Amino acid sequence: MALDWNSGPLAEGLHCYRTGQFFEAHEHWESIWLASPEPERTFLQAIIQVSAAFHHLNRGNRIGAVSLLSRALRKLHAYPDEFAGVAVARLREDISDCLIRFERKQAAPQIPPIRGRSVGDLCSPTFAVGSKVRVITRPALEAFARTWPYHHKLLPEQMEWAGAIGTVKEVSFYHGGDQLYVLEGVPGIWNEPCLESARENEGS
Repeated sequence: MALDWNSGPLAEGLHCYRTGQFFEAHEHWESIWLASPEPERTFLQAIIQVSAAFHHLNRGNRIGAVSLLSRALRKLHAYPDEFAGVAVARLREDISDCLIRFERKQAAPQIPPIRGRSVGDLCSPTFAVGSKVRVITRPALEAFARTWPYHHKLLPEQMEWAGAIGTVKEVSFYHGGDQLYVLEGVPGIWNEPCLESARENEGS
């Protein structure tokens, strides 16, 4: 069974995951998970557990987050380095790094990015220069800010630009492949999960 990460519930869940809406990501992915045969079924269950882990972390349940990430990692060890268009080897490494940070009682770990051939390559920008994008909603920005403790954190004044539309002026890649955007008409440096395509609503 092929998994389509570019449309339907998987794509919607992926967007929610990347913008810190972890419970909503689980809701979108669950319908596909329940209808999938093996080995896709267990694979999707692992992805859902990763999302659920950060939902628990946002609610202060660090123990629950560790448990879910550990269970997801055990499942993912049964899969090849790439499966269903997802870079599984990199995802395993990122989850392992999260667990190490938890063990050392360090700051909340970065959300493990779900990337790969079908969900956005590391060096291929999601939004091309010249394309129109919209800043996500304020609640989504606030969720992202809570779970992104590393480089290029959102500044308080950036929250005021929630919902604003701008044109991509520059795209750069931080180490690890995180996409950073400079927009015309919207100040600041924006991480890719803080943006969505405005194409669908142009002319409305």
